[in-house]
Amino acid sequence: MELATFLAKAPPVPGEWGGTGCPFQSNRLCDVHTIRPLGCRIFFCDPSAGEWQAEQYERFHRQIKRLHDDLAVPYLYVEWRQGLRAAGLGHSNLSQSPFLL
Repeated sequence: MELATFLAKAPPVPGEWGGTGCPFQSNRLCDVHTIRPLGCRIFFCDPSAGEWQAEQYERFHRQIKRLHDDLAVPYLYVEWRQGLRAAGLGHSNLSQSPFLL
């Protein structure tokens, strides 16, 4: 649900995305800051943030999983860029996706 909600709100990716890095960054800055996914909200490059990141991620991740259960929506954990490729961004072929969106 997180990926589907994100893609419904995200702007089109300009040009081709090769599948590495983030297609929603320009000059190393986030172009979709207000709708970024949980992983991007929790994990960032601040060495002093390491102690709380994993705990917060697990807490909010449990809430996402619970929402899937409550709404009877199948849940699948996938690395973010893999999910973007499976959704048709970049050089991915949706028919070869390891899961269906």
